[in-house]
Amino acid sequence: MELLRLEKLAQTAKHFDLELNINQLWAFIMVCRNEGISSSELMQQTGLTKATASRALRLLADKVDPHRDGYHMIELRHDPKDYRVRRAYLTTKGLEVRSALEQAMQ
Repeated sequence: MELLRLEKLAQTAKHFDLELNINQLWAFIMVCRNEGISSSELMQQTGLTKATASRALRLLADKVDPHRDGYHMIELRHDPKDYRVRRAYLTTKGLEVRSALEQAMQ
């Protein structure tokens, strides 16, 4: 039964043209569960390194680097209390992906 769910998750990711590794998927799930999470909080909750967490959030956002677009599933916004901190929020596409993943898990 669990393997069938994993297969459905893989099909859902393929439908959205997502090529996420396990750390990037984990980061997306954490944003889904904790909108407004920062990369530091993501690191604390998952044990990911700073570089891995930051890279995953950039990939899920709009730009991985100047030459490569991200997936536009999250938006990184500066924290109004501390401009150095950026927090992750789901975009419309991110909400669609979350909904599709939730349906695949049923």
